Amino acid sequence: MPTPWRRWARWTSARNGTGGRRHWQIRTRPGRDGYGCSISRLCWPCTPGVRPRALADRLQILEPCVVPWAGDAITAYLYGSRIDDARAVVTSLESTADRLPCRFPRIVALGARAALKQIEGDLEAVPGLLDEAIALATASGMRVLEARLRHRLGALLRRSGQDRAARPLLRRASELAEACGAERLAKKAGDDALTAAEQRVRRLAEQGVKARQIADQLFVSLNTIETHLQRIYRKLGINSQRELIALAHHP
Repeated sequence: MPTPWRRWARWTSARNGTGGRRHWQIRTRPGRDGYGCSISRLCWPCTPGVRPRALADRLQILEPCVVPWAGDAITAYLYGSRIDDARAVVTSLESTADRLPCRFPRIVALGARAALKQIEGDLEAVPGLLDEAIALATASGMRVLEARLRHRLGALLRRSGQDRAARPLLRRASELAEACGAERLAKKAGDDALTAAEQRVRRLAEQGVKARQIADQLFVSLNTIETHLQRIYRKLGINSQRELIALAHHP
């Protein structure tokens, strides 16, 4: 490998199935022309997953955690409506992940398989796949990934009218994301965790309407509104109406 590349790339020991040999790490990144792959300062637009996968094969990198191109490739293929290409990557990742102790590839494969099932209209299979992915992420201590998966499953259940099952998932997703500093995800999960009644109260409260006036407008008691507000604050990770108003103007 040329000297300039050595300053950028780093050695990675891929012990599983490689006899302890060292390999170079390749990084993938999104770009204006699709997904790009780069080593050192060299970068080029490429078909999602094709060049990163070819480079990984050529450099004998067998561990998908070392070159985590598959998740990005699947996402790009799905957004581009290239379902067959996405399915091929998922199938390949599943066959590889089953032979490895690392749980990350398996989690990615489960999430991607759930997305494919959703596109195919097999909605009954989706919760089970996401539940399995959540369990693996939890056991592995991957808290941001767990938060994303919980939010995804909670949002799916909410859209299907299963609010009671969705709320604890969304609430936990918001808590995990906030603890990890993933503010955008925490806000999104917190928003989705609000009930219909809490959403109505929130819309008025973030306009600066006082609790007594909200109660009058919604024809409920002041105590009910105050209870809703406390639940809203807890789910959004804030403590006051002032913070709620600030959140509305600066999400």
